[in-house]
Amino acid sequence: MESATLLALAPTPLDAELRRAENLARSLAEALERAAPDGVAVVWLAGRAEEVLAVARGVVRDWAAGRLATPRAARILNEYTDDLRRSLSEWVVSPAPPEP
Repeated sequence: MESATLLALAPTPLDAELRRAENLARSLAEALERAAPDGVAVVWLAGRAEEVLAVARGVVRDWAAGRLATPRAARILNEYTDDLRRSLSEWVVSPAPPEP
């Protein structure tokens, strides 16, 4: 996982949200390392840590350019990381993928 820390990009108002995104990316990378190579979790986890960092960078870019207000940028990051954490617990903790 490439981790040029998001906090280096961090506008002060988004520090907490970016810290959460970095922590989630780290957790996803660690879960991928521990996952059974032939398990369904690997399919879900592959590339997920990099995705989190890319989404966070995109939000910061849009915020810095004035396309997102601070509260909206924070909400996007929080909702995204919350949704991924829920999915992580379903895919990695459950023996089978969640039912559609």
